[in-house]
Amino acid sequence: MIMINPDQPANLPPTVDLRRRPNLNVAHWLVLVAAHLDDEDRALIEAVFRDGITLRTIARLRGVSRYAIGRRIRQLTARLTDPRFIQAVNCLPEWPRRRADLARLCILRGHTVREAAELLGITEHVARSEFAIVNTLIREGIEAEMPSMSLEGGAA
Repeated sequence: MIMINPDQPANLPPTVDLRRRPNLNVAHWLVLVAAHLDDEDRALIEAVFRDGITLRTIARLRGVSRYAIGRRIRQLTARLTDPRFIQAVNCLPEWPRRRADLARLCILRGHTVREAAELLGITEHVARSEFAIVNTLIREGIEAEMPSMSLEGGAA
């Protein structure tokens, strides 16, 4: 797995304006981080940000509207640029297997806790308890690395 340097690029926007071509550093960073997504989502990010394929062309190839593709790209870029995503990627190797698998499914791949519990073959109660620990560890990690930043969006 690729470790993510949260400082690169330093001016990473919270979302990417799809009406304009993104900065090459941002596009390269998004493609690099997309390695942690499901294959279909990773391919979509790569098509837009690495290969420069238009949303209209992707929509035509997939048989959906370009607005649906644009919405999905916005969702994925918001997830990829979320400090929680970056912290989770960097912490996965240190965590016990079940905790890491749960974080990978919920935070990196966007599944609900209920879906993740089903996929992992654990009860929903165990999954929720473990996910509460994941959230606490991620929050503590973010606050330790960036004391001026809070997950609520305000100053700490």
